[in-house]
Amino acid sequence: MVKDRLQEFQRKSMMINNTQADDRLERKLFHTQSFPSESTLFLNEEHWEDVEAFLEQIKNLHSKMDEMKEYLKDMREIHEIVLKSPFADPSR
Repeated sequence: MVKDRLQEFQRKSMMINNTQADDRLERKLFHTQSFPSESTLFLNEEHWEDVEAFLEQIKNLHSKMDEMKEYLKDMREIHEIVLKSPFADPSR
């Protein structure tokens, strides 16, 4: 037979909702968190160089993608010409 534990859970939830418990939990969390000081830098010079190298790689990738788009455009034009031509390749 299953034990009905609804009343037990309700009592426990009322205990958790108690403002004193909430205050204690808030104080405990606040005191255990470590906040960075204002003097802490986000990234030092060595890391900024890594970021700049990464951004340069991204820039190169974008330029290569633009180049590939141009090649794709040219290939589509050639493909259209080939499909429109009813005759076989005269070079063969």
